[in-house]
Amino acid sequence: MPSSASLPIPDCGQVILTCEPSFTELALDELEQAVGQSPAARELAPGVMLADCAGSFRELTLRWRNAPPIFIRHVCPVHLALTLPGTDIDVHVLEQYLAGELISSVDAERTFSVQCRIVLGSKTRPFDVNSHLSGVIQTLVGAQLDVRRPEPVSYT
Repeated sequence: MPSSASLPIPDCGQVILTCEPSFTELALDELEQAVGQSPAARELAPGVMLADCAGSFRELTLRWRNAPPIFIRHVCPVHLALTLPGTDIDVHVLEQYLAGELISSVDAERTFSVQCRIVLGSKTRPFDVNSHLSGVIQTLVGAQLDVRRPEPVSYT
């Protein structure tokens, strides 16, 4: 298994960012200033945005290392985007992608946590997805689940 510290740096393409819902426009302005263009963005839930951005995720985070954004709470690269039917089968589709394409990025020596964002209107509950996929990771990789203090993923 590759170390989490050696994950490939994804092209930005898209990011998920979180902010206080009343500061969404200000958060998108911060992203625009960092990437040099107005990002196309879509609200996934109050305070959770899916936004297009140019460049690499590493470049984006390096810009914010010395001068962090004020209104953006979290930003993460989108590794995979799927359109799901919003039913109980969603978690099984996600399991197939995890086991096939994403599992190699999980380091058995580090703690982890699964977090997901569900688009408004879906019957799938985040807790159900997180619990199921965490169990898959534990079974396939043997990594230890630590929801409260997972070791952070760093992109080099």
